[in-house]
Amino acid sequence: MRVLTVNRTPYEKGAHQGGDETQRKMLRQHLPPDVEVIHCHDVDWRREQFQLVHAFNIILQEADQAAQIAKERGVPLVIQTIHSPGIFFISRERCAEIALQARFLFINIHREPFELAYDLGLPADVLEAKSIWIPTGAPADWYLAQPDYGVVPHEPYVILAARYEDRKAQDKFLQAMVDADLKFPIYCIGDCRHPVYARCEQIAEGRPWIHLMGARPHSEIMHWFAGAAVSVLPTHYDNPGLTNLEAGITGCEVVTTDIPAIQEYLGDYAHYGRAGYPETHVVATRTAWEVAMSRWPRRNESLARHIRDNFTWKRAGKLLYDAYQKAL
Repeated sequence: MRVLTVNRTPYEKGAHQGGDETQRKMLRQHLPPDVEVIHCHDVDWRREQFQLVHAFNIILQEADQAAQIAKERGVPLVIQTIHSPGIFFISRERCAEIALQARFLFINIHREPFELAYDLGLPADVLEAKSIWIPTGAPADWYLAQPDYGVVPHEPYVILAARYEDRKAQDKFLQAMVDADLKFPIYCIGDCRHPVYARCEQIAEGRPWIHLMGARPHSEIMHWFAGAAVSVLPTHYDNPGLTNLEAGITGCEVVTTDIPAIQEYLGDYAHYGRAGYPETHVVATRTAWEVAMSRWPRRNESLARHIRDNFTWKRAGKLLYDAYQKAL
C-alpha cells in the first residue's frame, strides 16, 4: 500500500513544526512496514504511484490540492479533518465539496461530524456515516518520563509549550498571572515568530521568573514536560491539543480550557479555565500548582496512565492502518 500525504508543513521543519505536522509524522512512524507513506513536499507526486491520498486539515488550501490530486488520479481521498469551527482558508462551498468527495473523514473527537456538518451546511448523518475515529496521541515512551536535568531546571516550574498564536492566548494568560502577582517559575517554549510570542517577551521584561526559551526540538520537549509541575494551554479551541496529551502522559498537572473536545480526552483528570477568561486559567494554575507541590516530586500517575491506556500514537497508528485498508 502506497499513500500520498498532503499538509501545509514541509516534512522537515525542525523545532517550528505545528501540531498537524507532529500528528502526521507520529502516525507515519506507527504504521506497519507494508504501508509506504510519501509526502507531497518530499516528492514530485506527478511522477509517483500511490493508491490513496491522505490530507491533513480540511479547512486548508492543501486539502483542495489533495482533492484535485485524488480526482486526477482516480484514487480515494481520506481527510484528517482537524476542524476548527467557523474557520476556513478555502471557501465554505469548496470545503463542503471536499468533505463529500472524501471516502472517509478521520475524526479525533466524536462530535466533530456534527460541528463540521453545521459549518458546511451538510446533513450530519452523511458526514457521520463516513467518519472514522482516530484519536490524537502521545508517545507511549513518554509515560512518566524522567527529566534530563542537563536540559531543564531542577526546580519545579510551569510550562507553556505550544505554537504561539492568538487562538492559544499565551500572552493573555501571562499578563493575568502578572496581574494576580503569582510568581511561579514559568518557561515559555514555542515558535517565536508570531506576534503573541513577542507580546510574551514584552510581559517577561523585568520579570526574571518568566523565561522565554523559543522553539525547541520535539525530542527535547519530553524533558521539559517531565520536569514541570504544571502545563498550561489556555486555548480558545483545540481538539484536544497535543500539548495536553504530551504533558499529561509524563505526569504533569494539566491546566487547559473547558471545551468539549478537550474534556472528551481529559475528563476529570485536568484543571480547567474558560476560553477568553485568562483569570480562570490563573485560578486553575494556582490549584494545580498546590496539588503538584503536595506530592512533589511524585507525578500525576492517574492522568499519565489514562493517556497511556487510551491515547497513544501506537493505538492511533493501528486504527489508521485499519482505516486505510477499509478505504481501499
